Amino acid sequence: GSLQGRVNGNPVSERTIAPSIGEENRAAGFRAAIWGLIAVAGFMMIYYLVAGAIADAALLMNLVLILGAMSFIEAVFTLPGIAGVILTIGMAVDANVLIFERLREEQAKTQSMRMAFRNAYANAASAILDGNVTTLLTCVILGWVGTEEVRGFAITLGLGVVFSLFTALVVTRWIFQGLLELGLFKKRVRMLAFVGVPAVNWMAKRRIFWGLSGVLMVTGVAALIWQGEDILGIEFSSGTQAVFRFRPGALVPSADGRRVLPSRSEVERALKASAHNLAERRRSEAQRRSAGKMSAPLTPTRGSDPADEAGKLSRLAETLKVETLVARDKARDLMSAFDTNGDGRIDRKEWSAGKGSPGFFKAMDANGDRVLTRSELASRLPERSYQASTSVADVNLLAEVIKTAFTSALDIRTKVDYRLQRSGMVAGLDLVLKPADNGRTPLSVELVEKANPVVRPRLLDFVGGVMFVVTDVTPAQSEKDLYDKIETMRQQPDFRTYRHNRFDVIGLKADPEGRGFKSFAVVVHAAGMDRIGRPAEWEATAVAEEKLLDSALKREPSLVGVSEFSPAIAAERAQRAIIAFVLSWLAIVAYLWLRFGSARWGLAAVVCLVHDVVIAVGMVALSAVLADTFVGRALMISAFKIDMPMIAAFLTIIGYSVNDTIVVFDRIRENRGKLTTVDERTINRSINQTISRTLLTSTTTLLAVVVMYIWGGAGIHAFTYALLMGVIFGTYSSIAIASPLLLGFKHAVVGRIVRTPTPAAAK
Repeated sequence: GSLQGRVNGNPVSERTIAPSIGEENRAAGFRAAIWGLIAVAGFMMIYYLVAGAIADAALLMNLVLILGAMSFIEAVFTLPGIAGVILTIGMAVDANVLIFERLREEQAKTQSMRMAFRNAYANAASAILDGNVTTLLTCVILGWVGTEEVRGFAITLGLGVVFSLFTALVVTRWIFQGLLELGLFKKRVRMLAFVGVPAVNWMAKRRIFWGLSGVLMVTGVAALIWQGEDILGIEFSSGTQAVFRFRPGALVPSADGRRVLPSRSEVERALKASAHNLAERRRSEAQRRSAGKMSAPLTPTRGSDPADEAGKLSRLAETLKVETLVARDKARDLMSAFDTNGDGRIDRKEWSAGKGSPGFFKAMDANGDRVLTRSELASRLPERSYQASTSVADVNLLAEVIKTAFTSALDIRTKVDYRLQRSGMVAGLDLVLKPADNGRTPLSVELVEKANPVVRPRLLDFVGGVMFVVTDVTPAQSEKDLYDKIETMRQQPDFRTYRHNRFDVIGLKADPEGRGFKSFAVVVHAAGMDRIGRPAEWEATAVAEEKLLDSALKREPSLVGVSEFSPAIAAERAQRAIIAFVLSWLAIVAYLWLRFGSARWGLAAVVCLVHDVVIAVGMVALSAVLADTFVGRALMISAFKIDMPMIAAFLTIIGYSVNDTIVVFDRIRENRGKLTTVDERTINRSINQTISRTLLTSTTTLLAVVVMYIWGGAGIHAFTYALLMGVIFGTYSSIAIASPLLLGFKHAVVGRIVRTPTPAAAK
């Protein structure tokens, strides 16, 4: 039934993403997944030869199973979800690496191949199981406490973990067994060996490593304290965030009135100046109102009190931060916009025809030859997309500041003027169809058969539906632009009933300047749409679709993406993030306690995980310092913030880092045998024996994460930066920090350290 209380009309969270940026991020994510798969599969084949090819076959099966399972449970791919698939690609072969390295050891013992395979799988099983279970525990916690986007990552990574266990321990074993039966592995499985088994005394160097870690952690904490609340994204600090984009080749107004290239610093200064100017206008407006010189507010933002908005604008200017969203295809995009003859160069004539700014052309023309090449653009072109964040929770106010500051330089979704053809023949590409007098033309079989053969196949799919013909479209639109506008409007609450109606957009009359079409046919078919059987329902659907079309075309201009979070939801998400960390650490301690029979194994692993997360958080805090430096630009570092996807990255670091740590712990447990204590010699030998698989598993994961970082797009760039730091420092800590802590805990608990026995003492 209905609730007695009324719902507040102001939502605690708003998020709007236009189709353009969503499509870019999705395409970048899938492109990164493909290249990540190629990189990891190629590495495995090069290093492990035939065995690597078998691991790649298991990897492909793993991906098929993930996609099939997501389809079966009707899960939706989010950007972090795509990142989960890419990370799975890197981690899925880790189990195969452990098996193959065990197989290398068994072959060195000159056993039969059948026995070598059996022992390799048996000895690697415990480390594989323990490592994947701990990762799965973090996925469960992420899925429980995370947002929808983070939950998508948890689902894909969790499915990847489960299917990795199956494909690595079962499928590859079946394949090897079949090849053994065929006699293809008579003597040994050939593999490359670059690392081997070193003889490093890691325990003697543990204090050096602890000192290095201490410096890294202190530096990170200092950067975190220096940033303060600025390090938090609006999901945790509350506020508003807007993503906007400039037109190709646009100069922007600077704070001092000049027109300059849109660098991050100039964009931020211009926005702050815009906010201050608007605040002064609001104060003047408030003074005129108080003096009785005007009867109504002039503010365009919901008729708010001008004095109140003046205060908000001042706080907005004080807290405003601007970040660049790196676009790897910016040079290609500008080429496609201005290079009309396709020769890979943009001359002044092409630039002028495309209405590009002369000042922008001059700034880009590094050698003064009056021609822009792809290499010039790639090295000098500024980013097109920027993200503005402020602690003021007011979407409309931030949007007004951005639009006032940059006016025509913005690349925004524009309002479209048009005329609905209500009678008469269609101009341009002749449909040989006469629109109905009311503009809502029923599509019957007889009518479609009279249509122009060029468009008839597209109309046949919509027999029984309705057709609208729109003419005099200004500005001209491409078929895709108009399709995206209609599709976006279908997702709005007012039209949720018609969200799943099929539709198509057919361009009729091309724009003389080649910028799209001036006339379109829009055809729609709804489920159960039947004019003969239910004419009243058909008419109601047609009227609603006409209203939807009008709303889509006349929608007011908007930014690419806007998000708003109130303090209530920010506090809730911060609490959920803390709960996620605590639960993950407790789960890992409990599991390792159960598996290894002592709490100190779990405590050592968790201290190591805290070490990894603190350093990763510190590197995120340092990103603000490095962002505007040569090093930061070369490494694609932006001023990253801590938000829910970043929390997901930190929790993934926990799951991944403990995976590597368990490999070493498992070998220590094996080398210890029936002894109840662990000495320095056992730890040294175990690290040296497992260092090859630690480095190799990290390499495969690192390949996938680096591909994500470079080509994954702005949507997951910060997320992959944190993962990159986690993989690097997680690998380091698994070797140099975690295992030595076993001695430290034993000293604290038992009161002594079991030292390596001397030859005399051994006798």
